[in-house]
Amino acid sequence: MATGSMAMIVAATSQNGIGCKGGLPWRLPREMRYFADATAGSAVVMGRKTWEGIPLKFRPLKGRVNVVVSRSSTVDGVCDRRRARPV
Repeated sequence: MATGSMAMIVAATSQNGIGCKGGLPWRLPREMRYFADATAGSAVVMGRKTWEGIPLKFRPLKGRVNVVVSRSSTVDGVCDRRRARPV
């Protein structure tokens, strides 16, 4: 079995919040640029609410494989729906 590496980028408020009213709880252009540069050419895994919180003009995130994880069978704006089997 081949082994690989995985990196995670996580951002949270001091109270461990990751969202606010369907968006980010901050506006940090330099951090957004870092995220774009660091994830270019990679897969980005996100939940349904994160996906739906991305403005339509930025969806899907360009230059990346966008993976949306959800229990719902209907996710706004997702074209290729593949159902995973429960583990």
